[in-house]
Amino acid sequence: DELDSFKDTDAALGLMVRIKNLIHDHNSQDISKKVRETKNMLRKEGKYISPAPFGYKKDPNDRYKLIIDEEAAIVVRKIFDMYLEGMGTIRISQRLNELGIMTRADYKKTGSLYKNDNVVSSSHGWRPNGIQNMLSNKAYIGAVAQHRRTTRNYKDRKTIYLEEQDHIIV
Repeated sequence: DELDSFKDTDAALGLMVRIKNLIHDHNSQDISKKVRETKNMLRKEGKYISPAPFGYKKDPNDRYKLIIDEEAAIVVRKIFDMYLEGMGTIRISQRLNELGIMTRADYKKTGSLYKNDNVVSSSHGWRPNGIQNMLSNKAYIGAVAQHRRTTRNYKDRKTIYLEEQDHIIV
């Protein structure tokens, strides 16, 4: 980083910092573009690249494929059964909490579906909006929607929700 033509002055140092920042910014932009293109290519090839929805897990032999997590699938089926019996999302979430059933996050952390003396939940339990998200998630009918949201660019992390026709269905 030391250049013979510059003395160690504030002006020269400031110029070097600005030039380095421009180079790093360009590299970040280039990497971001390549990552987006690669993810979209994988999605279009039918590969699943997001975290597995509750009731599924990633196939140990193919990380781009979902398989049913039989233990958690019992809870998913119970949620859909309660909904089909006429229960609303508030009542379903209350019932799951009464039964001591762990949320997806707690199940992932602990490996246990049920709360007990040895396993303590770190979340606030099931919530109606989480139940609603599960009930409307296409993964549970066999069609996984990917690329449902994006960001403008690598600097602006504000989430942009895409129109349904722009989703990639796997």
